[in-house]
Amino acid sequence: MHVATTRRRYKDKVYETHLLRRTYREGGKVKHVTLGNISHLPPDLIDLIRRRLRGDTTAGDGDRILRSFPHGHVAAVLGTLRNLGFDGVIASRSSVERSRVLAMIVALILGQQSPAAIARGLCGETATSSLGLELGIDFVDEEALDEATSWLFRRRTRIENKLAKRNLGRNAQLFLFSAGSCAGFEMTDLGEANAGRNDARPQVVYGLLCNTEGVPVAVEDFEIDGRNAAPAGPLERIRRRYDLDRLALVGDRDIVTPERIACGLRDTGWIEWTTTLAADEIRRLAEVHDIEGALRRGRGLTEIHSTEHPGERLIVRRDPVVAQEQAYKSAELLETAEKQLTVISAATKRANRPLKGRERIAERVKRVIARSGMGKYYRLEITDTNFDYRLDRERVAFDAGLDGLSVVHTSLSRRILDAKSVWRVYGNLAVAGRAVGDFDRPNRTIRPMIRRHHLTKRSRAGLFLRMLAFHVESHMRGRLRSVLVDDETDSGSEVLDRETPARSFAMLLADLATLTRNRVGSGGAESYVLTQPTTSQRRILELLKVSPAS
Repeated sequence: MHVATTRRRYKDKVYETHLLRRTYREGGKVKHVTLGNISHLPPDLIDLIRRRLRGDTTAGDGDRILRSFPHGHVAAVLGTLRNLGFDGVIASRSSVERSRVLAMIVALILGQQSPAAIARGLCGETATSSLGLELGIDFVDEEALDEATSWLFRRRTRIENKLAKRNLGRNAQLFLFSAGSCAGFEMTDLGEANAGRNDARPQVVYGLLCNTEGVPVAVEDFEIDGRNAAPAGPLERIRRRYDLDRLALVGDRDIVTPERIACGLRDTGWIEWTTTLAADEIRRLAEVHDIEGALRRGRGLTEIHSTEHPGERLIVRRDPVVAQEQAYKSAELLETAEKQLTVISAATKRANRPLKGRERIAERVKRVIARSGMGKYYRLEITDTNFDYRLDRERVAFDAGLDGLSVVHTSLSRRILDAKSVWRVYGNLAVAGRAVGDFDRPNRTIRPMIRRHHLTKRSRAGLFLRMLAFHVESHMRGRLRSVLVDDETDSGSEVLDRETPARSFAMLLADLATLTRNRVGSGGAESYVLTQPTTSQRRILELLKVSPAS
């Protein structure tokens, strides 16, 4: 078969007819049979049929995939953002600045951190997704993104007020603190500040105002001088700004310290707090309470009361995965220490050149204990000529019962939040604090500050942009709860979807990224074609109420 094209001229016009024909030989003559008229088909399709009938199986220059852009994850984030009306929160009218801000928010959720990486990934030959195409961004550089961030920061108050109006109720609002010591330095990664911190120095502290689901709506920063200074003043300003009845201060032990609770938080009447207990406090608690039995009765979560914390709640939870990891690590360290201590003991008893001297023996034992960290489990007897040790098995068994235990200490009453909700809130806000405070991690730097003890305007704008990104991400996590596994919160969703495997948020985005938007050249024209989504991808997009098509 072949395609035959005939042309005829009539009144200065040329008419082409494309016929699909079969050719055969009969009695030494070549004959043709017309199978159909395909003149109504597009020219590029007629050309394709002609070439394929000739046996040409290679794609020509006019019908090949010119470029593939990872698209599914962009469609998921950008679609959620638009469903929330978040673009209208940033600015009511479309503009170049708004498009750039939305691009940065989406890029942060997708894992791109620095302005330089975001600029390179948006457009041109270095585009890493369809984000630039979706937002109509033809060209952008790092300087343009910095200008857009400054434009966003000038609108900060208006945006935070809109988010607060949409997401905050009147009861038990939560304010999350995550701190870093910035005495004399600007730290674009505040997480670095905790290492070697001197509590007597002023600290730049930032906090997130969130609802009970852990969705942030505002970010603030201020100073706290020392462990005894309570942040009641800054919290009072926040309370008045958003007209809130009650605030719950949720943070780690470095921020919500016993000293700050006693010196300003306990007696306000409107500030609650939630934090965790340290390992030595959990040990003291286990010595006077049957935590193991309470956990069995409470199915892994129980609430106890202690005379050390009168009128407050202690909510205990055991993570079986963490418990197994800690048990394995402890057994390995004990085995290593046992072998090394046995070698030292044998060295003191050998016939040839035995190890002698209390100081020499003690020095070798000290090195073994320091490497393993298991010295608290051994009873050591060192003399000038002998070394013996004994494993305290009772203490080993007692500490094994503490593996995987975490205790949340809170003043929130059951009327506000039950035990399970307290753990969920603490986990959600811990994730939010790390997500917002860890901005610009690939390019973290520490450089001298112009204004001592204060964050620069650029760092404040970065915190605000991070907060907006996690606001959108929080809504996505809420909609994907049935197929989302997150070790930071519940180490697994309550009801797993049977059709879609439960994975982490990052793995879900990685799966969606394989749904690509392809630029196809055909007959001198270009068009964009989406790949067919898998069952898993279709399910995720349905949960987000998003269509992959533009």
